[in-house]
Amino acid sequence: MSLGMSWAHILGDIYTATDFINNWGGYLAGHKSNGPFHQQAQPILNRPLLPTSPNGQTPEPLSLKRVDPVGDHWVTANNFKMETFSFRLTATQAAQITARQTHNKSKKPSLFESITAAIWKSIAKIREGINEPKRVTIIRKTNSSQDPMTGNNRIAIGSVSAEFSVADSDSGDLAGWLSDRIGELADEKNLIDEAVERDDGASDYVVYGANLTFVDLAGADLYGLESNGQGPEFVCYEVQGVGDEGAVVVVPWPKSSDGEGNEGRVVTAILPEEEVEKLKLELRKIGVLEED
Repeated sequence: MSLGMSWAHILGDIYTATDFINNWGGYLAGHKSNGPFHQQAQPILNRPLLPTSPNGQTPEPLSLKRVDPVGDHWVTANNFKMETFSFRLTATQAAQITARQTHNKSKKPSLFESITAAIWKSIAKIREGINEPKRVTIIRKTNSSQDPMTGNNRIAIGSVSAEFSVADSDSGDLAGWLSDRIGELADEKNLIDEAVERDDGASDYVVYGANLTFVDLAGADLYGLESNGQGPEFVCYEVQGVGDEGAVVVVPWPKSSDGEGNEGRVVTAILPEEEVEKLKLELRKIGVLEED
């Protein structure tokens, strides 16, 4: 049996969507109460203060891009035809990628940071010159204490900008630099909320693909749905409405997959069609993608 769900929101909070479908399974099986849901409003005084620029206005978040009005189409029109492709990394491949990126450095980048560095550098080589992506958006899980069923609040969004050539950088140095930046990354979610609400929702924006975007799904309970005592064999996510810069989603393998535990990953890239084969070639050169 296959089961799919569409979660339409500018933030595309996969963590909240995952909590929703896992709880749905509990309600369906009668393990959880299906009584009325009471949402407690978050007190205005408890909302984080937003930074302001010298002119007193809240700055535009780096992770957001205003697009032409989409009307009733829900997704923005791209300047390029976008294509989606996925590949799997076994636990052995994942360990090799991390080892190559470490280079005997004292701080070991995470698997997500290592994958991000490898793909970011590869795409930078493809787009070379003025089109080289110097800024990337990172989307990951936040440690929010709010009820996960009250809205898109499980996601942290921030962007990092490189002042050097990513294409010419050492991949290990890039992974280490990225690890440092992600560790101190400011969450722009509230800035995005305010920007979207500023003109009563009249303008249209994208987050995924506003910059080259990397999504880390480690920590999401992807396999928490149960039906008649059975759980999912395989879970995947696809993001629609991605902007021209593209997006990469890194998803943990199921724990029982080939006995490799949950250290393997499934990587899904949504990129301009003309870049897909070029990216595959670059990833094969560095051993991230196996030969067909």
